[in-house]
Amino acid sequence: IRLGQFNADVTRIVLDLSESGRVADSFFLSPQGGAAYRLVLDLQAGNPAPDGVVVAEQQGVSAGTSGASPDTPPAQTPTFGSASPCADCPTVMLPPRRPANIAPKRFIIVLDPGHGGRDPGAVGPGGLKESALVLEMAKEISNELRSTGAYEVYLTRGTDRQVPLSQRAGLARGRAADFFLSIHANSNPGPAFRGFMVFTLSDSASDAYAAEVAERENQAELGPIADISDEDVGSILGDILVRDTLNQSIDFAARLVTKLRGQQVHLPRTPQRRAGFVVLKSVRMPSALLEIGHLSNRSEANALQRRAHRRKIAIAIRQALDEHFAHN
Repeated sequence: IRLGQFNADVTRIVLDLSESGRVADSFFLSPQGGAAYRLVLDLQAGNPAPDGVVVAEQQGVSAGTSGASPDTPPAQTPTFGSASPCADCPTVMLPPRRPANIAPKRFIIVLDPGHGGRDPGAVGPGGLKESALVLEMAKEISNELRSTGAYEVYLTRGTDRQVPLSQRAGLARGRAADFFLSIHANSNPGPAFRGFMVFTLSDSASDAYAAEVAERENQAELGPIADISDEDVGSILGDILVRDTLNQSIDFAARLVTKLRGQQVHLPRTPQRRAGFVVLKSVRMPSALLEIGHLSNRSEANALQRRAHRRKIAIAIRQALDEHFAHN
């Protein structure tokens, strides 16, 4: 977003978009809650407005008309690059004033159950498939988030099917998600090792085990189902590093660890780690990869099959997101 004062009466705002877009809704809010006037635009992918469109005041009241309020814009504004009004340009109506009790924003969350289809992921006791377990976990999280009315939730897959990496990332970007959570279940050579782990993106792993987990998950993503180039991943990672999305991801991870402890979900000694997960590099919003437990540990695998245990995890995730968005 670029902002400039074109002249004493005209402020120019430029939105640089990654694709064509259109204004699906727009309105302005009067000062309230310590905030000044706010112009709100809801953008959707689609054909943009024609060139040369000029904003006009909704009721057609010019700046010089008697009885006009101080915050009423002129009936016609100059085109950018011209100091005089444009008499022949097409106009669009100024968005209406929205009531002060407008419903609060619903945060958009994309849940990505890992693996699926011919890629079952880790396999636990009795043939328990990671792909089936994490899908159930994603549905539990979705139900918990939606029940609050504060979240709009999408799953990258709702059945046991294979989803290309580009489609997983594309859904998150297309929905303009506020947070992306990739859900997995781990496996460890040591059957006694167990616990929930949360990973965030980093260009270098926080430790050898995080690097090993990332390599294993990336091999699955980079198999025959992947269709995203190294160049794409590299440029996206660079974009993420420029912004504060990594810090927001780490903030959420720390809050989640605290909430999981409160729900008495078992955590290993170092539950919060960082590594270069391809699926996290491929999205452009705060994100985390959740390893909800270890299928190589029989007791934890059994616990994860119980809805009561999955619900405790879902509640902790909802609490962490609630707290995260309250502070970010």
